[in-house]
Amino acid sequence: MNTVTTMPCRLPVIGHGLPLLRRPLRFVTSLRDRGEVVRIHLGGVPAYVVTTPELTQRVLTGAAGEFTRDDVSDAVRAMFGRAVATLAGEEHLRRRRQLAPALRAARIRQHVPTMADLADQRARSWRPGDRIAVDAELFELSLATLSTTLLGADLAPAAVAEIRRSLPVALAEIPRRLLLPRRLRQLPTAANRRFVTAAFRLRRVFRSVVAQRRAAGAGAGDLLSALVFEAGLCDDEAVDELVGLLVAGVDTPAAAVGWVCHELGAHPEVEARLHAELDTVLGDGRVTVDRVAALPVTNAVIMEALRKYPAWINLLQAATEVDLGAVRLPPGSTVAVSPYLLHHDPSRFSWPETFDPDRSFAGSLPFSTGVRKCPGEGFALTEMAVQVATIARRWRLRPTGPVRPVTRGVVVHADRLTMIAHAR
Repeated sequence: MNTVTTMPCRLPVIGHGLPLLRRPLRFVTSLRDRGEVVRIHLGGVPAYVVTTPELTQRVLTGAAGEFTRDDVSDAVRAMFGRAVATLAGEEHLRRRRQLAPALRAARIRQHVPTMADLADQRARSWRPGDRIAVDAELFELSLATLSTTLLGADLAPAAVAEIRRSLPVALAEIPRRLLLPRRLRQLPTAANRRFVTAAFRLRRVFRSVVAQRRAAGAGAGDLLSALVFEAGLCDDEAVDELVGLLVAGVDTPAAAVGWVCHELGAHPEVEARLHAELDTVLGDGRVTVDRVAALPVTNAVIMEALRKYPAWINLLQAATEVDLGAVRLPPGSTVAVSPYLLHHDPSRFSWPETFDPDRSFAGSLPFSTGVRKCPGEGFALTEMAVQVATIARRWRLRPTGPVRPVTRGVVVHADRLTMIAHAR
């Protein structure tokens, strides 16, 4: 194997765990200048981070070799079970094919009125001059949207309350579990107990909901019915995928729409273009599927938020010998790709720290690519467009101070995103 640069400042036992947990974005972007493949240590385990678009594409499309998510799966199995995001090979492809009917475009279109109604209710609850905790509001909005479209409008209040209580706890623990050695995340620490308890409670809620839906029979029209009666998943598989869809469908849209609100508040010239588009296309009418599709500025603003604030790391394990340029890794090696690193590469995206919705998004990976492309991309993009259009047609949101990007799970969030509401 050719020589690989090793990141300095490795500590005993935890490796590079401290900078990865404390300053993950700074850490991953610092790898770019150290080579195409850089060795870091997750505890005592070496991981090889690819830093170029070409090698990232080879990893995500499978051209570099076959990969699994074994270590990721072990870290989060208590919560996700064997959801599609944790699977590999033929099992992964078979599950993706099972999920496809539930997430097809025609079914997503059916849920747009619900998305629009929930977003409108949230936006109407604000008052001029209110200091809005935008991050918290959007988390609640995304949770309500996913709970309704995924599980149905008749979900029991106790179930909603349990999801609202346990989901943030589990999300907060995921990054630590992904970056710590297996032996440490198996210890009965307070953090490990919090994660396992939250995961157990979430799965208990979904297990009950799945049993009730199967007993009620087909015809409810929500995504759960599609998983149970069209995809043909057994109860355990349905619970696994419900958890996976909930995590991806709440956290990523809430974070991205929050960043859109922040960037529009910081760039009134972009906001004015978006408002003009909304006034022309929507007027005083409802936000509909066809109208959402006719909002190029709005959708470009969302794509730029996803470009600037994407997932920060994705860990894979080599199932076979892997070729990464001039580097050959043996089976079992941990390989990491970082959309955040790539999206902030000035050789790929000029002035990457600048918010510019007019740039080309070719080469961006907000939903990954190849066999690892997120199956819920279409749903998430539609949900985000509906929410941005609904909020922006009513409000101008202005920041109350600087906002710092922080990582929760693999998603980059705006920390303490408080904004003042001004009616349009």
